[in-house]
Amino acid sequence: MLETGPRRLRFAALLPLLPFILVFSTACAGSDSGAVRPQSSAEHDGSPAVTVTWSFWGDDWEKEYNARIARAFEREHSGIKVELVHQPWAKYFDWLRGEWKAGHSPDVMFLNYIPSYVAINELEPLDRYVERDALRLDDFYPALLDSFRSGGKLYGFPRDNDTKVIYYNRAHFAEAGIPTPAAGWTWDDLRAAALKLTRQDGAAQRYGFGFEPDFWWLVWMWQHGGDMVNDPYHPTASQLEAPAVEGAVRFLHDLIHVDRVTPPPAALNTDEMSRLFRDGRLSMLFGNHTLVPWFTETRGLAWDVAPLPRDAARANVAGGAGYVVSRRSQQKDAAWQLVRYLTSPKAQAILAESGVITPARRSVREDNIFLRQQGYRADVFLSETELGRPVPNFPGVTDIYSVVNAGLAPVWKGDKAPAAALAEIGPRVRQMLGLSP
Repeated sequence: MLETGPRRLRFAALLPLLPFILVFSTACAGSDSGAVRPQSSAEHDGSPAVTVTWSFWGDDWEKEYNARIARAFEREHSGIKVELVHQPWAKYFDWLRGEWKAGHSPDVMFLNYIPSYVAINELEPLDRYVERDALRLDDFYPALLDSFRSGGKLYGFPRDNDTKVIYYNRAHFAEAGIPTPAAGWTWDDLRAAALKLTRQDGAAQRYGFGFEPDFWWLVWMWQHGGDMVNDPYHPTASQLEAPAVEGAVRFLHDLIHVDRVTPPPAALNTDEMSRLFRDGRLSMLFGNHTLVPWFTETRGLAWDVAPLPRDAARANVAGGAGYVVSRRSQQKDAAWQLVRYLTSPKAQAILAESGVITPARRSVREDNIFLRQQGYRADVFLSETELGRPVPNFPGVTDIYSVVNAGLAPVWKGDKAPAAALAEIGPRVRQMLGLSP
């Protein structure tokens, strides 16, 4: 696991700026600045404060930022105290299921794959609060907001988007005489650049391209004209045996085992590839915004970001985690006020300045005064977010992802052909969807 040093440094550097960020974000946020409806009388009459629990996963930088945001919320809502409940990603969901099994729950939860939790009746619909407070929703990217709907009801708000880009080493491109990638570049361009950038000379070995295969095969399927299912919310068919899907998986397989331009299969994970990129041993890397602080704090690393290459279509991800209210909460009104604050332009601006998220709100521009000082193209994240497609998001989908990931693992290792693997996965997925094998 990577150390948290660079993120701590970035957080410390921003602490003096936080008061200005709060003022700046309020000024640019328009009519919905994140200041919720007027405080209730209980918040003014000396009544005891209510406590709202807020659970989330994340590393040290996220714990620090969330604590800072919680304290800012408490200053504006004197009748509400926030208790932070942190769990590491690897334990968070098992811990949460244990809480529910024991009959209790955090009031506010950081979650994704919302329909799965709606199906087991753990989430509170928020439509009545939105209507009561006349909350405008048009600032959120529509596909992101839709991922928090189920059965025609809204259950939460996105914090960020998991927008994907290609990070690239500018010095490597210049040295190889390759034009830097720009919007409209293709899979063929990616492959040609990766071949030219790869060095297979022992101690000086360098890899042209790295990608994380688990789950993100989906984006490459979209770009090649395929998909996992025929509808992201109400699937009636699996599409995993379609030629376009096989072609996308074969393209990734060939990068590893035919072109040999990637790190070994065991190293195709974010932590290892980030280390290789920072060490100058990887020229291009598929990833999201969380890598920005690591690369920014790496001395001597000349890097930038490019849009994803296209094939049959341009496509990116519209999906990310966000905030919901527990059906079990005894403080639903206070929990709603916290959720509204957490997804307000004010809180989003604080997180955007950290350099680790792509905001879910259009108004929280990444090309503001702070990020204009960075040496990378933050606008790429914004343009790619506009291309976002909703990831399949329906009850039971996480189990299907696990089956597909396990079924494709032998492909990435070179032990099975893409077509053979997909021929085995397809019937299992159809069965899980309740369809004939």
